[in-house]
Amino acid sequence: MVSLRRALAAAGLVVALGAAATVVALAVTAGATGAKAPTVLASPSGSGPAEPVSEADFCFVESMIFYRVEARRMGAVLLDADGISTAAREVATDVVAAQDAEMADLREWYVAWAAAKPLERPDEGPCAGHGAHADMPGVPTWAQRTDLAEAAGADAETLFAELMLAHTAGVIDLAQDALAADPHSLVREAAEQAIADGQHDTAAFEALAARPR
Repeated sequence: MVSLRRALAAAGLVVALGAAATVVALAVTAGATGAKAPTVLASPSGSGPAEPVSEADFCFVESMIFYRVEARRMGAVLLDADGISTAAREVATDVVAAQDAEMADLREWYVAWAAAKPLERPDEGPCAGHGAHADMPGVPTWAQRTDLAEAAGADAETLFAELMLAHTAGVIDLAQDALAADPHSLVREAAEQAIADGQHDTAAFEALAARPR
């Protein structure tokens, strides 16, 4: 039963990320007008005055959605592993809750700002290297995802901490790049919060990785 559950967990990683990609693709289809607009004006849900939205703003949101989907998935996989300590369970629970708390705004902005999506992916910046999003900095490989799904106990905790450290570093780099691009005020706020949260989370993951086994 354990091996079957691990196999299902590994398969679940693929299904979940594929589903996320489908949701994002559908969002673009729903929000696109059929012609590329270099700049759009948007203020989701009356959250403030209309402001210019750039390609970089859109790409930050798109990247953050995939980062948060991935973080939530890793947290859920660790919670499903056998032999997990109370400390690791608390960290993973916090990870899952944090992603859920941020996703609603990101998805709303994604749909509202779909017209700002670049027609071609640039070689640098937050829109670069997306493809299937596996090339984004800090995103685990398929092999690493499978290893996490099959791990248990201390091995699962250590691998989770290592993967989340790399993942969080990628999020912080993305947020810093966004802040350097004169972003929309909503993106600026989200990026600043992502950096603060990332620094806090890094300390938690480092402590988890350093726990005696």
